[in-house]
Amino acid sequence: MENENDKLTQMAAYKIFLDEIRYSKRQQWIITYYILLFHFGLFSLLKLDALSFAIIFLCSLISTTIATIMLWIYYVDLKVYGKKKDDLTKELFGEQGNMGDWDYWFFTFFFTFFSWLGFALLLLSKFSPFQILRGL
Repeated sequence: MENENDKLTQMAAYKIFLDEIRYSKRQQWIITYYILLFHFGLFSLLKLDALSFAIIFLCSLISTTIATIMLWIYYVDLKVYGKKKDDLTKELFGEQGNMGDWDYWFFTFFFTFFSWLGFALLLLSKFSPFQILRGL
């Protein structure tokens, strides 16, 4: 009876780790979507003067930095929960888990890249090489 209860407890913990991994991945997608949406919203304000652009630039820089920090916090969570899930997988089913650190790192880097891409496009839209050359 006790062995069966231990097995049920481990299965419940396994489900919790899977749910936490899904939640962390979903949060990374949501953060990336929102930061890109935020940057595209800022594109509509680019016709303003230099002071307004400076404010938009600072808001974009701060929000992108916060998004990057949050993405990497979820990366650490994914690594922790993934390791615990892999250990339980090996213990319960006798097989090695299939999620490695590479998968977590690759997607986090991918999300971070697109977050900063929105910032770079915003910056380049105001200070593109063509506008600088036209001003000379």
